[in-house]
Amino acid sequence: MAGTHLKVNPVNSEIPSFDIGLTGELNQDEDLQGYSVFTDSNTDDASLVRADPVGASFLDVTTDPHAGPLQDFTFNDTIASYRDNVHGDTVVTLENGESVVLQDSVSVDSNGRTLDSDISIDGNTVAVEVDAPESADAYPLVTASGFVYLMDFDIGYTDPATARTEMKASGMFDTIFPVQGAPEDFPEVGDLLPLYVAIDIDLSSFECTFGGDAFISDGPYNEWGYWFDATANHIDGEGSSIRFMMSGAPDEPDNTLAVYGDVMNNNPSGIPQSVYEIGARSMWSEFARRLEWLTLFEQG
Repeated sequence: MAGTHLKVNPVNSEIPSFDIGLTGELNQDEDLQGYSVFTDSNTDDASLVRADPVGASFLDVTTDPHAGPLQDFTFNDTIASYRDNVHGDTVVTLENGESVVLQDSVSVDSNGRTLDSDISIDGNTVAVEVDAPESADAYPLVTASGFVYLMDFDIGYTDPATARTEMKASGMFDTIFPVQGAPEDFPEVGDLLPLYVAIDIDLSSFECTFGGDAFISDGPYNEWGYWFDATANHIDGEGSSIRFMMSGAPDEPDNTLAVYGDVMNNNPSGIPQSVYEIGARSMWSEFARRLEWLTLFEQG
């Protein structure tokens, strides 16, 4: 498609970069607060793109009431499939096997009013469509969207229903969930979780509140997930979140754990990003190993 192409190099070195095609004939301008800024020479419209620790963020500014979709971007990799998961998020899987989760879009007009918006997918293009006002005094509109990467781990024959039953059993949560400070029993919505992790010999706060859990079933295929919301004491910054999702079916060997989230703080407490990445992947790998062990001996 016509437009500007930008290689998004994620902060997380475990994640491959993506080439993103931005709609329109845009010229690269100076960077702004970590965003690469692209402007349209014929209008005051602009697109801003930033690589995050867990994905990429997009801001779009439009001044034209008749511009159509306000924002879209095209993956150079082919989109193989997409679906909504147990958290209500849209998961896009590319042909190279990598998966991303599309973040909810937010659009605000010049008067500070939030506008209805939705995400659509056509071919390799993800478009943000906004219920744009007719009145010229509502412009410019600012729209934010983006995506985060999934970290996937194999959990063998442990299907989501089994994982849910075991983790909700009395006294089992902290046995399976591998973060210090976790409660013995599965938390209730709103519970404060004083989680902490040793990173590079220092103790770092991962304090969260428990957001809830959800389970869906489609024939033999199930998904179960739960999520935490970071407090102001969390190393990732207030407004961050993390989601866990288990997918698969009973008696199948390819059940998976997926972990993803939003990170507000690009430089958590000055800890080198490489150290932070290794610690996170190691921690969730251990979680996956403990989940797999729940059914390992049953398979004999």
